[in-house]
Amino acid sequence: MELVRPRVQVHVVVLLLAAVGLAVALETVLKVPVRLPGHRALPGAFALLACAAAFRAVPLLLFATAVPAVIALLGYHGPSPLALFAVWLLPAVAIVIAGEGRLRRSVVFFVAVGLLFGLLRLLATRHGLHHTPDLVRGAGHLAFGLLGGLGAWAATRPR
Repeated sequence: MELVRPRVQVHVVVLLLAAVGLAVALETVLKVPVRLPGHRALPGAFALLACAAAFRAVPLLLFATAVPAVIALLGYHGPSPLALFAVWLLPAVAIVIAGEGRLRRSVVFFVAVGLLFGLLRLLATRHGLHHTPDLVRGAGHLAFGLLGGLGAWAATRPR
């Protein structure tokens, strides 16, 4: 059983680890306050899609389970750690269901999954204490999810 896709470049794995590591370190360990609405959707969507481009189904699902577990252990302050697992696992399951076809390598797929990740992040944090209007929060989550999807597509597409 092959776990890693042969066409994946080393820079994809480095970008993946950097995106997740930086986001987790800034938010939980260093307690750096980032105040942009939906900003966590960018590294999340990027990391999930870069991982999907690099790994087969089982490592992808393990990654989508491990990241929210680490975030929860490092001090997640959201409404529910279970919601954080849903944010990561639902797009990962959608990626696995999509299979290995041509669609999965298209920019449309990356954008759709990025938007899904942003939407799920929005829904998971909907009842938190926010001072930003819902329309701005929603637009921020979707925009950052879109940027994460586009970034992952650009980083992983075949040259």
